[in-house]
Amino acid sequence: MNFKQRLSRYGIGIFIGVLLSLFFFSGRGCGKWLPGNRIMQEINEQVVHRSSNFDCQMSCYGFTDDDFSNALLENEVEFPKSETRANPRKYYLSGEQFDALVFMTDSGALFSTLFPVSMEEKECGCE
Repeated sequence: MNFKQRLSRYGIGIFIGVLLSLFFFSGRGCGKWLPGNRIMQEINEQVVHRSSNFDCQMSCYGFTDDDFSNALLENEVEFPKSETRANPRKYYLSGEQFDALVFMTDSGALFSTLFPVSMEEKECGCE
């Protein structure tokens, strides 16, 4: 068997393996086990609390509860801005409409501060 025959059989084997892998694993994604997705899943599974400061900022910038619900589904964790080893853990979530600072406690996820993305910062008087 010369080199060309070996190479062609190897290529055919790779092709068949790729086809079988696509057939068996086409419906699965590999993103659910990534750290950011696991944190977002943990936040969505826990009881979500909003601080009075967060609610005040939401009303000041004109965000609704629907915007908040969408943010729970679409925001992503920014690990360089988060403090994952602190007690309680502190995560910075970034999204299209607003970013948020979340504390993960035993009683649930506490949204403490809101940072609007596309708007200028206002003096809301929230403390």
